Amino acid sequence: MRKQATELLPGQGCLKGTFGMDALEMSLIGLDDEAQAAILPMLGKECCRVRFDVPGLSLGFGEKIPHNLPGLTFSYYGEWEIGTTFCGWRVLDKESSILCGSDDYHDSGYIERILTAIHFGRIISIANPTRLDVRVGLTSGIFVDFMTTSSTNGECFHVFCPNSVYVEFTIGGVWRVGKI
Repeated sequence: MRKQATELLPGQGCLKGTFGMDALEMSLIGLDDEAQAAILPMLGKECCRVRFDVPGLSLGFGEKIPHNLPGLTFSYYGEWEIGTTFCGWRVLDKESSILCGSDDYHDSGYIERILTAIHFGRIISIANPTRLDVRVGLTSGIFVDFMTTSSTNGECFHVFCPNSVYVEFTIGGVWRVGKI
């Protein structure tokens, strides 16, 4: 049985709640109210897809949604897709050791091998600890950091939501919600 968030704290950039029988704490910290409302239903969803495309990283969560786009590696997207196209990223384990990151060697397939071996689990938190970074927490103890590394690119982190809604975190530290 899934239990929704127990508190949405408007104007405070924070949500607290529990998930299912595991009683794991879920949180959205540092996001504005509109971004929180758009992303809240994603918490507790299982990772169903991981895609690395130099230099970007995408993680799909929830149901597998088929597409009819020939030539793509996956025949589906996640119901929810998070990631970055241009900014730096890293995947950390429970001890904060870097398992792989955007600056690792790309040509050898190293990053793909590491990413496919990781069990990401369910998404339980998204935090915005600084105006430049986003940290995603998963039930497996894995964290994925998305880090602004450019002064000219507009987007650092994105969430593609159901119903053509997107949420993005910009290099200026601003959360935006819109329609695709």
